[in-house]
Amino acid sequence: MNQNPEQTAGDTIDRKLIESGFAVQDHRHTDWKVSPGIVVREYKADALQTVMFCLWTGFLYGLSRQYKN
Repeated sequence: MNQNPEQTAGDTIDRKLIESGFAVQDHRHTDWKVSPGIVVREYKADALQTVMFCLWTGFLYGLSRQYKN
């Protein structure tokens, strides 16, 4: 409910990925065998960026970076 626009968009993206067959998981609780399609969110690449990546049958499908201001 009381979410900022970025959080609302994130929820929508997660829902659409799940509807597409991906298992959306936090990087701390990743189960690599749960589904052929896995999205790992909020993986800290370094102190300045966060990465979300999608794997399908072990191949990188997409990558998104978010930089801190």
